[in-house]
Amino acid sequence: MVSNGSFGLVDTGKKKLLVTCNHVLEGYDRELEKFPDLRLRIAFDSGPPFELSRDRFMGDKRLDIATFDMDEFENNYADKKFFPLQECPELSTGDPIIIMGFPGHTRHSIGEYAVFGPHAYALGVSSIDGFKFHADTSRIESKGDEFRGISGGPCFVFREGSQVQLAGFTGELQFDYLAFTSSRCINADGTLRNTHP
Repeated sequence: MVSNGSFGLVDTGKKKLLVTCNHVLEGYDRELEKFPDLRLRIAFDSGPPFELSRDRFMGDKRLDIATFDMDEFENNYADKKFFPLQECPELSTGDPIIIMGFPGHTRHSIGEYAVFGPHAYALGVSSIDGFKFHADTSRIESKGDEFRGISGGPCFVFREGSQVQLAGFTGELQFDYLAFTSSRCINADGTLRNTHP
């Protein structure tokens, strides 16, 4: 195993999608040049990992997000829940968010298998720019290692008196700010729109 990232599962009402970061796929492309037999695989909490075709991802480099149509893999996720994407929230600075992901520092091997530990992080929205938003991580120690591998993990917003909503997907750490891409950029057919309304 060369590296790992995270992903979220969403249901647009028309498609069931796996969503991750575009830079995760770009990292795979770079490693593939060095290791031609490298495969892109995903794993759920049970069952063996299964391979995804790299060329079937739809990605946007500027927004750093990519989607994959999971329809043909229905047997692999029959017991999984996909977060409904029909109601995507508009964020405000100060909104509390929770990030879910599988950082690389929790990864260890047992025989021929790799085991990951999920982590959750509580942060607050510090800035918003169209489909991108950021959270200040300056108070978190060892953030370089702490956040490696959570790229593509889902990010949820918690507001008093309302249900948890999917806000977006975790991107790269830039200085003391963790970047996110809003779930609002995902169309019902799994394509991406990079112009904010």
